[in-house]
Amino acid sequence: MDVPVVSTPIQIPGSTSADLNPSITGGINSQGYNRFYLVYQQGQSSIKYFEWGTSSNPSGTPVDLSAGTGINYHFTPFISQSSGNPVVSWNYSGGYGSYGMVKRKINDTWSSAFMIGSLMSSGITNSSLNAGNGGIFAWKYSGGTPQFIKLNNGSYGSITSLSAAGDIQLSNGSDFTNIKAITFNTTASPYNLVPLSYNFNTLSKSSSNDSISYGRFAVVSAGGAEFSYYLGDISVDDATVQLKEVDPFSRTNSAREQSGVLQTDKFTLTGQSKLSFLSYFNSIKTESAKSGLSDGSYISFRIELFPAEDNKSIGKYNEVIFTPENMNDSGSVVYSVDCSGIKPGNYYLKVITETNTEAEYYFADVQSEINSELAKENQLVEASVNSIVVKDYGLEQNYPNPFNPVTTINYQLPKDGMVTLKIYDAIGTEVTTLVHEYKQAGRYNVNFNASGLASGVYFYRLQVNDFTSSKKLILMK
Repeated sequence: MDVPVVSTPIQIPGSTSADLNPSITGGINSQGYNRFYLVYQQGQSSIKYFEWGTSSNPSGTPVDLSAGTGINYHFTPFISQSSGNPVVSWNYSGGYGSYGMVKRKINDTWSSAFMIGSLMSSGITNSSLNAGNGGIFAWKYSGGTPQFIKLNNGSYGSITSLSAAGDIQLSNGSDFTNIKAITFNTTASPYNLVPLSYNFNTLSKSSSNDSISYGRFAVVSAGGAEFSYYLGDISVDDATVQLKEVDPFSRTNSAREQSGVLQTDKFTLTGQSKLSFLSYFNSIKTESAKSGLSDGSYISFRIELFPAEDNKSIGKYNEVIFTPENMNDSGSVVYSVDCSGIKPGNYYLKVITETNTEAEYYFADVQSEINSELAKENQLVEASVNSIVVKDYGLEQNYPNPFNPVTTINYQLPKDGMVTLKIYDAIGTEVTTLVHEYKQAGRYNVNFNASGLASGVYFYRLQVNDFTSSKKLILMK
């Protein structure tokens, strides 16, 4: 059977001047029927999808593919199909630039999102195998080099760089050997279209990027808003730890089920181990949730550390609670966990989701290139496992002291509480607030940069629960 072709005008229901960047393809689905598949960008907030047969017109409401991703800005979608199964890729804005996202449909089920954390200076494009569950997703990296990810038998490979330059386009193919690539090289005029001899069936002609990190988002949609929480960049003694493998076409229908897919593979810890991970949280569309969430409702996330032998939590990190009064919270924290005193054995990390309101639950896998400059903007928290119990409040002397212009202040909490850490000048006038947030029991440090202050004597004061302590620090320029 031939692939269907649009031969007459087709009206897209509900489309307006806000809809742009359409991409369309046709195919023969698993039941043997000709189908059209259309995606387009609605404003910058969503990616819409329609599907219809050749003997009919699209009707009803389009599918919002960007729902449940926890991301506000979506643009430049592209669609291909394999055996009648549509594959959609598009770009999203992640704060520092443009990144990529992929969703696939098999039969009547859409996959969870797969997010590609590579800074992109062009739209992400994709090609699919004519038959089978595979394809190539390609884009131009912000440095000008084309990159791609290979989907083979439903599994994604790693971000890989090509030894070429310019925007990249792909053909479909019967297999990976027959998928062809061409770049539009704009390094010098007149510009050149350059065919690549790269064989996507092998990796021998590419340079793979070894600085890859992995993670997974939990997204809770409630009251019209989306609340997201990320666990990733996990390592033990500099060895990467993955999230446990899950079926991207599975569904999480409760907070408990969502927690079940936000769990790492097991890893070994000893008293000398260094465990580190990144936790990120955010919320979008919160204006609508102010009326959609009832008083007393909440959505909370936290990370816990469990021994594999008894599954009893021994560590709790970065608990975030969204309420109608606190919906716009966001931040990112890198944890460095001191494992001194821990019982040697196998452990795992797990995101715990809890809510008392009606909600929908999503997850998304993330593969990112590690950017050392962006990583510096994450807050660094040094913590311990709960087997090393903090018994007393404590505020340590800053180090170095005297200092110029940066010094570090360490403190510890035996109980969770609202922490305030402020700097004052010699006559008691408040200079700045270093910490003002709810913290879990544990050990913390914070850097104080006094580059804008004059030399002299200053004081810092910690207040949490019923504990207050002050110490003197000396800025000497």
